[in-house]
Amino acid sequence: MFARPLAVFVCGWALATAGWAQAPAPRVVSPLHGVNRALPGWLHVSGEIRDRVEGRTTFNFAPGTGDGYDLTRLRLNLAVTPAPWLNFFFQAQDAQAPGIETRHLNASLKEDFDLRQAYVELAAGPARRVRFRVGRQELNIGSQRLIGSSDWGNTARSFNAAQLTVASKRAQVEVFAASVINTHPTSFGTVQAGVNLYGVYGSLHDAKRRTSIEPYVFWNTNPHVVSEEGVRGHKNLVTLGVRWTGNWSNHFDSAVEVADQTGSLSNDSIDAWAGYGIGGYTFAAAPLEPRFSAEYDYASGDQRRGDGRIGTFDQLYPSNHAPYGIADQVGWRNLRALRLGTNFTPQPKIKANFDYNWFWLASRFDGLYSSGGVQIVSAPTSGAAHTGIGQEADVVMTYAVRPELSLGAGVGSLFAGPFLKENSTGHGTVYPYAFATYRF
Repeated sequence: MFARPLAVFVCGWALATAGWAQAPAPRVVSPLHGVNRALPGWLHVSGEIRDRVEGRTTFNFAPGTGDGYDLTRLRLNLAVTPAPWLNFFFQAQDAQAPGIETRHLNASLKEDFDLRQAYVELAAGPARRVRFRVGRQELNIGSQRLIGSSDWGNTARSFNAAQLTVASKRAQVEVFAASVINTHPTSFGTVQAGVNLYGVYGSLHDAKRRTSIEPYVFWNTNPHVVSEEGVRGHKNLVTLGVRWTGNWSNHFDSAVEVADQTGSLSNDSIDAWAGYGIGGYTFAAAPLEPRFSAEYDYASGDQRRGDGRIGTFDQLYPSNHAPYGIADQVGWRNLRALRLGTNFTPQPKIKANFDYNWFWLASRFDGLYSSGGVQIVSAPTSGAAHTGIGQEADVVMTYAVRPELSLGAGVGSLFAGPFLKENSTGHGTVYPYAFATYRF
């Protein structure tokens, strides 16, 4: 089960490191190159093939549940641009998970041939500064910690949405209304009536100071929720936040984001918040150009069950891979996390990254949530005796063989802390993977 992904990880690492001393490979010619040359200029076809072999020693920290499997994904794109101000885009996707045990299969791993994107975009003004896009599409907003396409997932995420973007040299505003597509392993993706997301996201850039401030507000609705007391009703969640980024010099970079949530879930009120801060320093003139970074994350948890107030932060629809460990066992809910990391560039085409993470519960009366926002380990009614979830070490390497071909390999190992040992089977998990992506 575990041997195959580990073997591919080693092979992928060997391929990447072997590239350090090799001469540049000849450019890979897209199989669609001749097709596009024969087509009119306003019509263009492209695609992507990704194969990733991965595995886990345990699922949800349960012994004897390890598995190794292959994840394949094919995307076919069609772009139609009859005029500079008008564009149609279609993307079909087929995602498969051969070799995985049925008990581990879910909609994030497998989706038979489906229409993932299909939208029309209108543009106006100089440099297309006013754009309106409507249809099935990706939404990647800000840092993507709250709204993103989650492209690491085999099926990824898309929305039925209408999005208006208005930009100038120093500012941009995005306004959107969307419903997330629920993928199904053997049928077309669908939306759930009434489960909607609305938002306004602004950006103000100061090129001289190399800083950006990005205020936003999101409104999430769901007519099918149940309160802590078991009362069925509607969810109205408002997230008000701001993100700030800055590059103080050619060496130091930083980012801070804070989000506050209010609203109601049936007859319960919502009072939650989250934030993070990142600081990094790059030795640009040193060999390998190493960058060292430190990050602290917080997301509130529920303080008392059945009190009519929900304190667990809702991470909405994030691209959550990597911010809280590549093993993807921890989400931005009821969380305190510290990460120290370094990344360097042995060669312009090769990047390596090493991270070490510490995880704790924010509230001992709330549980541990996965990267998908689902509670996977509950705390005792009286509260957890210890809040230490565990620690995780991550190693990742990517190799851009050509612009259209990239290889990568990584391994994340989460070591169970006292909370997991006391409230679950107490086993950690090791997650190795290796992938190849070819865009044509």
